[in-house]
Amino acid sequence: MIKKLDTELIHICEGDTRYYGASQYWFKKKIHGLSGCGPATAALILRYMAEKFSDTCGALYEHEMPAAKEDFVNFMQDVREFVKPGIGGLTDHRFFASSTIAYAQSRGVKLRMQSVSASLSAGVAFGFITRAISEGYMPALLIMRNPSKALDEFTWHWMGITGYDDEKKTIYISTYGEEYELVFEDVWNQNKPYRANCVYFYPE
Repeated sequence: MIKKLDTELIHICEGDTRYYGASQYWFKKKIHGLSGCGPATAALILRYMAEKFSDTCGALYEHEMPAAKEDFVNFMQDVREFVKPGIGGLTDHRFFASSTIAYAQSRGVKLRMQSVSASLSAGVAFGFITRAISEGYMPALLIMRNPSKALDEFTWHWMGITGYDDEKKTIYISTYGEEYELVFEDVWNQNKPYRANCVYFYPE
């Protein structure tokens, strides 16, 4: 069974072009783009929640929907003031979560965070993530080091999880403005020095 979040709440539009979520390379400063996967992912999740849970989270995104790329780039920049990468990028999932929540608080919205423990097996972690998606949440995934060559462009990288295939045990992600499908067992490699983390947010 394939389950995906509502793509209309993920798409970002530029004329006739519809991107599947955000790209870190949209930041106006090149240096921000190089380390921008964390704030770009946080912005996508916050924008998604603003429409999905509009009663409690509508204030998170003040621009018109569906999201226009120009508006969303400005929004990404605002979010980056809170979800700010360090010299080595944004590699701490706890800081990612707390700073995303801090941005929401600045907009008068209270969010809570749930972390998927890195100590869980791939099967159990997959279950947590599929449940979150089934409840309408968009988990944020961080893949640090990983030995799979198929994941080279997704390592040291944040992305939004937007769906799953229960039979194939794969996840769908949004990053670089596109949709990709990844084998979750490959993603969730926690054998040192490899690591992955996942968090998601829900309205308080």
